[in-house]
Amino acid sequence: MDEPESRWSKEHIDKTIEIIKRVKEQKPKHIKFLDKSIYWVILLITIVGNFIISIPILLLLFVLEPFQLYPVVIFLGVAFGLLIEILIRDLEHLEQKHHLIFGLIIPVIALINFFIITQVVDNLKLDGKFSPLVVGLVYAVSFILPYIYYQVIKKKDTKLF
Repeated sequence: MDEPESRWSKEHIDKTIEIIKRVKEQKPKHIKFLDKSIYWVILLITIVGNFIISIPILLLLFVLEPFQLYPVVIFLGVAFGLLIEILIRDLEHLEQKHHLIFGLIIPVIALINFFIITQVVDNLKLDGKFSPLVVGLVYAVSFILPYIYYQVIKKKDTKLF
């Protein structure tokens, strides 16, 4: 299938990029500070929130059977992963380096959370009721899925150029 031709000339694109750069430079200092602060706040929410999500998962280990627990773990992972992905996607001022940092941090957070869940489940010795690796892995994969979906699959479908 042929690629649609862009109605924008190179000159128009360059001029638009220059206007955007000029507007960014003219932002008041407090707005620039808020832009940077929001990025770090979302990063902090991602880290702290992910570990807070571990608490209900660990508490549910005592009251649920495996066939009940895994759907709840998947739901929590996908819901929190989706929340973080929506926050990241809605920040208009993020540059490529910010997305790269999030792209590295999200799997690291999921991996750390995986080890926390694994260690706690293993230390609780729930008489073989749960596999610590499976509980941790299910949450980690569920948490990362929304990010992968929007950054890899969905982004590919919506390319403008």
